[in-house]
Amino acid sequence: MKENIKYKINPPSGFEAGCESVEYEFLDSADALDAEMDEIESRIAELDASIDKLTNHADKADYAVAIGSGLLTGIIDALFVGETDFSIHFDMNSQKDRVDKSIGNFIENVAKKHGYSGDKGLSGSIGKLEKKFTVDQDNVWKKGIGITAKSHHLDDLAHHPTLLGLLSAVAVEILRV
Repeated sequence: MKENIKYKINPPSGFEAGCESVEYEFLDSADALDAEMDEIESRIAELDASIDKLTNHADKADYAVAIGSGLLTGIIDALFVGETDFSIHFDMNSQKDRVDKSIGNFIENVAKKHGYSGDKGLSGSIGKLEKKFTVDQDNVWKKGIGITAKSHHLDDLAHHPTLLGLLSAVAVEILRV
């Protein structure tokens, strides 16, 4: 039995940079060819498996659930939020103003539901809600620790609109002395 024959072709000197040599192997036996084909087929099977992981396998039921949940959340949003705005704003200041107005309107509506009928706007609404729902964090400035009535929203962690603020507010309520 003859050995497999290998040929290596190198590019001529001075040839274009980046050109690599090429190797050719001529197989002499059918066994070597079968082994080579088995290796290629196993590599193809591996690639097919990895492609299968990246392929969408959703069926009609999956799409129906997705559409149904989108419709349901849209209906809930339209009924309970009460406003729908599909306009897109790219100016960050107008976005901030819109969010501030939305939050202000929400606070004023909650205060009205709890009996506020004044005309001081947002500040009156906040005052009404703070009097109705007192928490120890709102009186931290009275303890003489360098926090003022105007700065207690910035100085006290329990007033921060973050997860740390929420945890601090809960800790103050639980550990109330």
